Order: sequence, then C-alpha cells, then structure tokens
Amino acid sequence: MERPLSAHEITEEQRKDYQMCKYLCRDRIHIPGDAPMPRNNRILINGKPVNLPDAPFALLFRLAVALWQDKNGWIEAPTLWEEGIIPDPEKHQAFSNLRKLLEEHLGSKDGKHFIENDGTKRYRLSTHPDFITCDREKLFHHPDDRTRRIARQWLKASA
Repeated sequence: MERPLSAHEITEEQRKDYQMCKYLCRDRIHIPGDAPMPRNNRILINGKPVNLPDAPFALLFRLAVALWQDKNGWIEAPTLWEEGIIPDPEKHQAFSNLRKLLEEHLGSKDGKHFIENDGTKRYRLSTHPDFITCDREKLFHHPDDRTRRIARQWLKASA
C-alpha cells in the first residue's frame, strides 16, 4: 500500500513538470468559492484561511484557470484586461495588490515568486497545477459576475 505524500513531497511526474516549467513555489491553494460576506472571498493558502476582495479573487481564479489549461500557465496582461479582470494592461497594481494579500501565507513569503512575471507582460501562478484546487460548482454560482464568467469560460475550454 502506498503512503500518502506529505505537503512538501511531490510525485515523479510533478518533479518533471517542475523541471520543464520551472515553477518557483510549492504553495497549495484551495478556492472553495465561498463568499462569507459581500465582496469578501475565502481561500485557503497552505491550509490557512485568507479573505480576498472580489477583484483580487477574480484575478487569482483566472490565473489558476490559465495554469489548469496549460501547465506553463502564462497569460498576457492585455488578455486579462480584455476579459475585464484587470483595469489596465500597462499597470502592475492589480498583481502587486494580490501578491501583498497572499505573501504572508506563502512558503517563501515572496509574492513575486508565487505570481511570476516574465518581463513581457505575461503572468502566472508559479506552482504546480495539482496544488491548486477548487469547488467548481460553487464558483459557477458565485455572487461576482467576473468569477461566474471565468468559471463558464473554463467549462467551455475543458469540454
């Protein structure tokens, strides 16, 4: 019988993905889709609860979807702007704000390692896609329109 992996251990396949995609972190995020109060979303980072306002939550969820769709996970800022996820593709404030909200709970305590920028207006979550989970059904019924739209796009892309 195989023993379960600890939070810091990875499978051989995940190790190969880390080499190929050059992820910088092993942080684990769970997106339950809970909005305990208006414009307040609960997520779990490495098992610890964190509350995010709607805009940073939608950005985190969209970056997660990009990672689930392609193990490299890169998405361009202009695409995020066209989708209504960030207010300006030329400014980095939305990413900085999200990093600040997350970094005290990250293993490295460095938000720039977790939300990576490649210098060409592309961003990604720099952890293995297996380490980000969600309650898909709750996200389809989330109170924020951006979040519901992201969930619907993800369903279409994965069908």
